[in-house]
Amino acid sequence: MKRKNISNWLIMLITILIFSCEIQDETIIEKDISVADVKTLYQQLNTSQSNGRQTDDLVILWDKAQYRDITTGDALVFPIETSVRKYVRSEGTTTAYPLENQAQAFAYRSADGTLLLDYVQMIPTAPTEQFTGYVSVADWNGEPKHLFRYENGEFIGIK
Repeated sequence: MKRKNISNWLIMLITILIFSCEIQDETIIEKDISVADVKTLYQQLNTSQSNGRQTDDLVILWDKAQYRDITTGDALVFPIETSVRKYVRSEGTTTAYPLENQAQAFAYRSADGTLLLDYVQMIPTAPTEQFTGYVSVADWNGEPKHLFRYENGEFIGIK
């Protein structure tokens, strides 16, 4: 009888232990891009003679990278700090808006798998609750790609 009670208690204890343990998902998510990949590309672009972007005053915050999903796969977005204070003023106003800490390095793979690095600059034009202004996208060499217009957080169009 004692033996049966001990085995019942043992079964109950094991059952409690099994169901009380949190199951950990050990799935490793593979990303298309790593920070090391982007650093290598950044160094290559900054040593090429065709680079038109002045990077002396730019500091990419490598440790603040965030993954984003885009149509061609993963993207890594890095905030950029600048040591030079820059301002923009809307036409017809005297209000100047700071540009520092409004830029990001945006790394992604093209449809053919080539790793690309773009410079994305938010250019505010009005003091609204949500972003109003332009979002300028250029490749790292400084060639313009897109200019998006937003009003109070809503996409208005491409300029």
